[in-house]
Amino acid sequence: MNDEIVVFDNYSSEFTWDYKLHFPIPTAEYILNRVGIDINNRHDTTTEANGTILAIVRTARNYAYRGKTQLDILGTNYYLSHDIEMIYKALEYVMEFINIFYTSGSYLDLLNVGQKVVIPAIDNALNDTNLLVNYARYSYFDNNSTEIY
Repeated sequence: MNDEIVVFDNYSSEFTWDYKLHFPIPTAEYILNRVGIDINNRHDTTTEANGTILAIVRTARNYAYRGKTQLDILGTNYYLSHDIEMIYKALEYVMEFINIFYTSGSYLDLLNVGQKVVIPAIDNALNDTNLLVNYARYSYFDNNSTEIY
């Protein structure tokens, strides 16, 4: 892990950093290059396409963070924002959700709340990231800090 926050603008052709989710959002170009899906052709507007991708990323993040404590989530957010390799692993994990959504029509049907559903592609992608590790040690509370990640 680097001591400095990743300069997200240097990677703007591949992802944008969502400062509310503290998670990378892949660009349409990145999605096209990684899974061969042109999301702009699948939606009436770019705004609609971007909104769908944001919803998918939110679901993927929530799935990865299920069972984590708030302190661990803060530490994971910190670690993720400081490690470009981990960001790319997170993006590859998100690609599985995007691929399932656009090939099946809906990922929500696969993640039914009432059942224990195992989707090997998603679980394998999640296991390839470092998002499951406990990062609570990286969370800190500094009232004088203005750092945003």
